[in-house]
Amino acid sequence: MSPELVANAFDKFKQEGSSRGRGTGGYEGIGIGLTLARGYLHQMNGEIELTSEPGNGTEVWMSFPIVAKVEAAKVTNTLLSKGSALLV
Repeated sequence: MSPELVANAFDKFKQEGSSRGRGTGGYEGIGIGLTLARGYLHQMNGEIELTSEPGNGTEVWMSFPIVAKVEAAKVTNTLLSKGSALLV
């Protein structure tokens, strides 16, 4: 990815080779994947980062908080201790 695209990679409808959002270099999609991923991660208090070096590739890392699992385990233990059934 070019440095210009990396700087704006999380903007809606951004793709390499196009200022209007539809890539001309044979790329598929409409350029909203990273925008959606960032939105979902922010809703879960997670993070997403991107680094890229032209000719060498792009890395995208995501982190998710583990707190949600701990809270879910507490709810499950509370329900089961009261004799309730939990169907998954």
